[in-house]
Amino acid sequence: MSEEMENRQIVINPDDPESVKELADFVDAVMQKVEQKRKEQRRANIEKNIAYRKQFIKKCLEKYAEWKSISTINSAEFENDRQCLSVLNKTGSADDISRVIAKIDCDPALRNSIVVQLEKLLETYGAECAYIGKSTSERKYNVLKAYYFTIPRIKMPDIIKLYQTEFGRISSKTSTVMVDRHTIYRDLRNAINDFSDLFWGVYNLFC
Repeated sequence: MSEEMENRQIVINPDDPESVKELADFVDAVMQKVEQKRKEQRRANIEKNIAYRKQFIKKCLEKYAEWKSISTINSAEFENDRQCLSVLNKTGSADDISRVIAKIDCDPALRNSIVVQLEKLLETYGAECAYIGKSTSERKYNVLKAYYFTIPRIKMPDIIKLYQTEFGRISSKTSTVMVDRHTIYRDLRNAINDFSDLFWGVYNLFC
C-alpha cells in the first residue's frame, strides 16, 4: 500500500454521495493491493513448491542404486502406491528433504516402495518418450536411465563419450552434427524436471 493511501484521511458523510463514493473507491484500492500481495505470495509458494519437489526427486534418483541394492521385494509384485506417497510433503525446504530421505533410509518398507515407484515411473516415462518419437525425447530417457538407474551407475563422462561416437550423430537435411556435453547435461536436467512432474502428478492422484 502506498504512503499516500496510508496517510489519507477520509471523512464520511452518509448523506453526501461523493463522500460515500470516495470511501468505496478507497476500499476498492486497498482490496486491490491486498489481492496483489496474495497473488505474489501464492506465486512465491508455488515456485518454492516446484523447487522443493525437483530437489526431492533428484535426491531420490541419486539414492536409487543404493536403495535398490538392498531392496527385498519384487517390483512387479508391489502395488502399495499410497504407502509410498502418503509420507511425502507437498512443500518444504532442503532440511525437510534431508529428514524425509533419512526416514526412507531407515524404513525398509518405505524404501522398497520408493524404489518401486521410481521404476514404474521410469517405465512410464520411457513409453511416453518413445511415443513422442523425437531423438531429443528418447535421448532424455536414455541419459536419465543410464545415469541413475543402471547398476553400477554410468558416469556422466562415459555417457558423453557414448554420444560423441557414431551413436550420437544427429542428421538433418543439410548437415550432421555430434551431440555435445552441454546437450547431454541439459537433457539430464530436463529429464529430471519431467520425472518430477510425473512423480508428483501420481502423488496428487493418491494423496
